[in-house]
This record gives sequence, structure tokens and C-alpha cells, in this order.
Amino acid sequence: MKKYLIILLLLLTGSLLRAQVSLITVNKDNIDRNRIPYSGTRIMMADAVETNGPARMYIFSKNEKGTDKDSLYAEEFLKENDKWILQSKKEFCFPDEILMTWSNRKAFFDSDKDHYPESLFIFSKNAASNIDQQHAVILLLFHKKQFYSIEAKAADSYQKDYFSANFEQLPDSVKDKVLAYWQNLDKED
Repeated sequence: MKKYLIILLLLLTGSLLRAQVSLITVNKDNIDRNRIPYSGTRIMMADAVETNGPARMYIFSKNEKGTDKDSLYAEEFLKENDKWILQSKKEFCFPDEILMTWSNRKAFFDSDKDHYPESLFIFSKNAASNIDQQHAVILLLFHKKQFYSIEAKAADSYQKDYFSANFEQLPDSVKDKVLAYWQNLDKED
């Protein structure tokens, strides 16, 4: 009986270890556009994660500085056979606003234990005429080649949350983890 209990404990430990997500440090200045074809002209933030499956790279890039509209590209790449393949992409562009990434506000986890990482990032919309004037904070979640978001606006003192139309489709374990992160986030500028 003791032998079976030990085997059971080892199996449980092994399955827990396989569900982990590891963050890999990336120097955005060393990313070669020929190897990872990101959309913008300048990288604002880049992160790589590994789970049991292939490595993933998340790149937030922007269009050329000084253009009429400020665009932010959020992209997820998957490494297959030593090549980085685009998995999902979303462009953000708001008139009269500048989009700023919060490079120290992000999280990577696998709460539904499917070996596909949930990766969330925070960015803000600020006035183009005064970058110190924050208009909104946005949480962007990458989950299974889909994007989900939550936004809070300065206009309502960050008290009301605006969810993407597909947010309710997330598994409860993922939704709970994301909402806990969002509720603990200091959204004030």
C-alpha cells in the first residue's frame, strides 16, 4: 500500500511540475526582425515563456515615432522547428492618445493546466498632448490564440470595469486568476 501511495504522490508532483510556466529574459535590442517578424518599427516590450510545449514570445511594438497616430501591436509567436511563427496579433490605435506599456506589470500562468500559458499585460492610454495625463488602463490577456481585455477609465475614477465581449467565455479558473490580478492592480497614474 505504501508503494502505491508513493507512486501516486510522484505522479501528482510530476503533473504539477508540468503545468508550470517559466519566464525567459529577453533583450529587446537583440531581437532580429528576420527571425521574428513583428509588426511595428520599435519594440516596447518583449517576453518569452516556456511551458511543457514550445517556447512563446510576446512582443509589443509601435509604429514609427512622430507619426500622426500612435499604434501598438500586441503579438504572440510560437517557436516551431527553430522558427518563430505568428500565432495571434492585435493592433490598438486610439485618436489623440498615446499607448504606454507597463513593462513591470504582467503575469504568466497556466491556471487551467492545459500547458498553454495565459499571459497578461498592462498598458495605458494617455493624452497625446500630455503623456502624464492617463485616460485609461487596459489589461490584455493572451489565451489560446484569442485576446481578452478589461479596461478602467480615469473618467469614472477607475471604479467601473469594461470587459471585452468574449471575456465571459474564459474558463472559470482563468477568469478568476485574471480578475484577482486586476482587482489588486493600482490603476491610478
